[in-house]
Amino acid sequence: MKKTAFLLFFCFAVFLHAEILKDDTFRTQLNNWNIPSYWNGKISREKQEKQGFLRLESTEKNGRTFARALSFSRQIDFYPEYRIRITVRVEGSGTFLAGLLFYDRASGSPTYMPGEKLQLTDELRQYETSFVLTKIPRMILPYLEIDGKGTARIESFRMETVPENNASIVSKTPFQVVKSPGELSPVTFQTSMPDREFRLYQKNHNLLTERKTKSDASGKVVFEPEKKGEGNVFLTATAGGAAATAHADVMPPAEYSAADALAKKIRLGKKIHVLVIGDSLSDFYRGRNYVDMLNFWLNKYNPGKFTFRNAGAGGDFLTRVEARLNGMTNGKKAYRQEMYDRLFEENYDLVFIFLGQNDTYVTRSKNFDNPRVGPAEQEAVLRRVLDFIGKKSKAEIVLISPSPSHEKLFLDRLASLKEGTDMGMFGAAKHVDAFDAVNRKVCGERKLDYIDILHPMRQSPDLKALYVEDGVHLSNEGARLVSREVLRWFASRKW
Repeated sequence: MKKTAFLLFFCFAVFLHAEILKDDTFRTQLNNWNIPSYWNGKISREKQEKQGFLRLESTEKNGRTFARALSFSRQIDFYPEYRIRITVRVEGSGTFLAGLLFYDRASGSPTYMPGEKLQLTDELRQYETSFVLTKIPRMILPYLEIDGKGTARIESFRMETVPENNASIVSKTPFQVVKSPGELSPVTFQTSMPDREFRLYQKNHNLLTERKTKSDASGKVVFEPEKKGEGNVFLTATAGGAAATAHADVMPPAEYSAADALAKKIRLGKKIHVLVIGDSLSDFYRGRNYVDMLNFWLNKYNPGKFTFRNAGAGGDFLTRVEARLNGMTNGKKAYRQEMYDRLFEENYDLVFIFLGQNDTYVTRSKNFDNPRVGPAEQEAVLRRVLDFIGKKSKAEIVLISPSPSHEKLFLDRLASLKEGTDMGMFGAAKHVDAFDAVNRKVCGERKLDYIDILHPMRQSPDLKALYVEDGVHLSNEGARLVSREVLRWFASRKW
């Protein structure tokens, strides 16, 4: 198996403040693990009492016997010295390993990065392997493998980043929006690493510059940007397996002027505090997502008047939101309960609820029907969530429609899979439309405002451009569209 010059892997001591990229148990589903048609193996989900397992079994084809399953993980901005740790609870027979597919920025084909090997036994054990990046990838995907004949029963999978010695870096410069070819402002970072060499990266589309600097005695790092193209500009300082990025959106003049015209219409006499409840579309890409764009535009002509609490949690759906609002699930703290810590100790003027992608999740094994949260359950839970928020806050509640996904991408992926291999799909059109219909019904009955992003996204001349490569999460262009539609709602109101 080919090793790469771009990644080195080894085991290392535990580091703190891990950022979770993927955290799977298999109690109810396979979490989008699948076997592409060009790999060997069989995959299924087993259930034993209250525990679920991913079962991976090797097969023989063209003289080779092995099994290999692939999945997706959260795609953050990876940089050199980033440490990635994979931990798996596994039992079975044969030789097991977990690895990464490293997609180089300049190449379409991935390089395999196999982790340490483990000889499986009937005893459930913890497998751990780690990797250190020496180059910036375009994408990283995890895989599970049985080398030779064998069967693995996997109870859990976890993938995370782990900086050394509790290292921390924080950007002190707010998100910038600039009309092309405007000049970017200097960026300041505060770090826990004084007198340390740092790498500074400026990335814009396929343009990447790198330089080095040193933090001062207080741990401060100052980054003087260069002028670079259009779109989202990443200004990153990294050292010790930790990194922070300040973002700038360099917009085409016409698009900037249109957003600026909307922002000029909004004039506040008082401060407005906004709560955002959502899924990964609100949670991912913090510092540059649609919430950050809104924050910039709303405060441009009303400086300091708009503030946000972004309580979006990746993977969320309505029933999970309800569980976290209540604080418990089956006697235990709800998933990522910390995202709602002291939530209603703050006084909000507006609450936005933006959900739907995970609610409409379906699988091939169920004929892409029976979404995770069906229309009847959606309506009942939505009413309870609205009642709960209404009792806790006097804020006006506004719903944002679900976004579509780039459905063709999922259909193309389906065509490459073996017959019988399961696959998940987010945002299928018929389920999104059903979710949208329930939202509209409840908003109509309760006289709540409803912001439609579903149809503006579908009417986009380049739907694919609104998403990152997974066809679900918003690209910079997608975030602009969502922020523009919400900004349009603000501009239509008298404040």
